[in-house]
Amino acid sequence: MDKQNELLSNIIDLILDNYLSPELRYTCYALDDIVKYCHRRVEGRIPFHLTGSSVEGLINAGDFDTMNVFPGLVVEDVEKYKRTESNMIIFRMALFEGTHAGYVHLQRVGQSGYISAKGVREKHYENVRGVKIETPEETVEIKGPSVKFTPTDNVPCILCEKWPRMAAEFLTRERDNGWPTAAMLDEIEELGCHVVPVAHKKSHYPDVEWRLSFSIAEKYLIRTWSTTQMKCYFLFKEILKKYFVSTESTTEKVISSYFVKTTMYWSCERRPPAFWAESNLVDILLDTIDALIIFYSNRICPNFFVKNNNMLSHLSEESVAPVVSKLQEIRNNLGTHIFRCKALDYFKLYPRADISRIPHMISQLQNDAHDVTLLQQLLEEIQHVLTYPDVQNTVLQCHFIAILHKVIEFLQASFKSIQGTSMLENNIAEDIISNLEGIVDKRTPDAAKEAIKKIIHRCLGYILHNISLEESQPKEVRNKCATLAEEHYKASIDMPMFVSDEGVGGKAYLALLYYTQGNEADLTELIQGFIQSATKEKSPDGKPKLDGTRWILSADVLISRVNPLVQEPPPVIRNDELLSQMSKNLRFKRIVLDPVALILYIGMKSTKPPLLEDVKHLFSQLKDYFLQKYHVRIPYLNEAEERHFDLLDMMKNTV
Repeated sequence: MDKQNELLSNIIDLILDNYLSPELRYTCYALDDIVKYCHRRVEGRIPFHLTGSSVEGLINAGDFDTMNVFPGLVVEDVEKYKRTESNMIIFRMALFEGTHAGYVHLQRVGQSGYISAKGVREKHYENVRGVKIETPEETVEIKGPSVKFTPTDNVPCILCEKWPRMAAEFLTRERDNGWPTAAMLDEIEELGCHVVPVAHKKSHYPDVEWRLSFSIAEKYLIRTWSTTQMKCYFLFKEILKKYFVSTESTTEKVISSYFVKTTMYWSCERRPPAFWAESNLVDILLDTIDALIIFYSNRICPNFFVKNNNMLSHLSEESVAPVVSKLQEIRNNLGTHIFRCKALDYFKLYPRADISRIPHMISQLQNDAHDVTLLQQLLEEIQHVLTYPDVQNTVLQCHFIAILHKVIEFLQASFKSIQGTSMLENNIAEDIISNLEGIVDKRTPDAAKEAIKKIIHRCLGYILHNISLEESQPKEVRNKCATLAEEHYKASIDMPMFVSDEGVGGKAYLALLYYTQGNEADLTELIQGFIQSATKEKSPDGKPKLDGTRWILSADVLISRVNPLVQEPPPVIRNDELLSQMSKNLRFKRIVLDPVALILYIGMKSTKPPLLEDVKHLFSQLKDYFLQKYHVRIPYLNEAEERHFDLLDMMKNTV
């Protein structure tokens, strides 16, 4: 390895440690495991599977999608059918002459004719469009087999419990480097697969053709990857996304992130374990890009599970030529393209004076990454900066917040069918927390498991809180939900050290609970305690002084989703101009408010002198603190619109 690649590997390795740490990666996996457990526990089946980059462990890499499994339907790829369940509709796989490998046709057992994939897609589109709240900011788009309801792809599918004969070669082919292992292959075979309603691009039977989908097996394989393999996959996706997925639509049809994943699978199978050393990261990435160049140059990219399914067979030489040319240019200037990835921008989140050199160096390397002296200086700067605990924690907190948002969103979706008394009667919260060791991956670090338990407490508190606000629920159910919500919020206050916000995020949720329940005594006590913990010293005039360094990136509160399960917000929110406006008009825009501001805002709305004077004084310091020390307004504000507005002024004007 030459000096440039060695330095570049070390720089990337340090930076990506914060994106792909075991704590964060396995917390993403745990979300998937917990959602599946909830549905198995209550419904006896899994109605949908989470897919996409985020559930693969790539926190900020993009999509977070779902595969909706049709209930009561199953596909069997056998000659004789042994099923006797009267409540199951069974389809058999069939192949027409000229059907492309990896695609099948479905025929209901005992009937003639074949199931229309086109009809299923259209029906699924109508169902998704019908259940979503109509809003001009959201668009529905049919994309292959999926309905894309911004920003999530929603794919309908039917379960095939047994491994299909068409993919038998995957289980038996010779492998020189022991990946996947024999034990892994046995587990993958038990997972089965799914069929999705989409035909091959050159199909002779597009209306009735379905594609085999191995998404569940793919998730299983990715969980076995080492940190180095994950880093390579992450960078590979980020680079290609920048130059292909985000360009003109004609290019999108030629290359997709799935081809990147497939290339990684083949590289993992054909390369020995010693090849995947951390110090070898740039050479690994070059090798993987070379493999993709060969695929496109030959217009042959075999599917990893159905090897004789050439996923590039529909492309012409003319269409792949510009892709090959661009891939070769990326390969020849890999360092430059790496430094142009957004993944290397995270130092901008923490604009301290002694960190400001790093973004400047990265900007220089975005034009020419061959300067070995500059690479060495950048490596030394990063090594120095990462010795600061607050910087390391800041980055981890940023990514953990992203996971927290996703957990809330999908746990809420999981519980929509089991709200109210059935949720309480099933003791789901206690089951998840007490059985967590058996639910999540055994490789999950202890710190991540502790964080997961806290997240579950907070999410369940959030869900119960919302049920307690639903006026259609019986009073005893609402009261019980409020009591349980308080217990869960309190249990979530002390996060583990690697994402600790010293209790601020949990107290913000608790303050919101007390505020919406009209619990003035507990709310006053909470705010008094918060002021004491948030102020280490007095200002010259004897007033409390906000110790902002402890709160800048605490676990944010999603104000816009304060009532996601409630059709009509309660009066305490409805009569509050700010909260009502956010709740009603900005529901889909993910307005995020720093929890310190929320606590102080609620304090100004609910406390009395002399406590009120201290609250107002601290609130007035908050805006200056953000602007002067961090040169930003409230972080993470209205990311969907990518604009900032002065939320503190809006809040102050409503009091």
